[in-house]
Amino acid sequence: MSTSDIEKARALKRAKIYIPITLFCMLFGFIYEKYSHGVYSNFMIYAFVFPLIGGMFFWLLIGTSRKSFHFNRLFLNCHAASIATFTVGSIFKGVLDIYGTTSKHCYVYWIAGIIFASIAVVSYLRTRRIGRYGKKDCN
Repeated sequence: MSTSDIEKARALKRAKIYIPITLFCMLFGFIYEKYSHGVYSNFMIYAFVFPLIGGMFFWLLIGTSRKSFHFNRLFLNCHAASIATFTVGSIFKGVLDIYGTTSKHCYVYWIAGIIFASIAVVSYLRTRRIGRYGKKDCN
């Protein structure tokens, strides 16, 4: 097996990890809304979208792509942290909406998620640039 085949297999394995996370968020949102006495929040309903698109679909695209990708540990950690932060922030905002209150701290989740996602992108681009010119090992 070549290195790119191993990376593709790892990507597909990572995609499988996000299936139960997505299902949990869907189930949690459904149950929470069921017992909320007719009050609902779009943040709670659509909290599953972050692990679905950012996690499962992203890794499925990487795993089935013909192009070879190499991700360093910083990218992997920040990518996962951004998905987790966006998901938790969405659920938190949804809980507050259903409860009928607001918090000035809700924006912290979005800022932290954007920071994690930005670090992941910069890390990938830096690794890709270094790998292309052969200065450092990509892994």
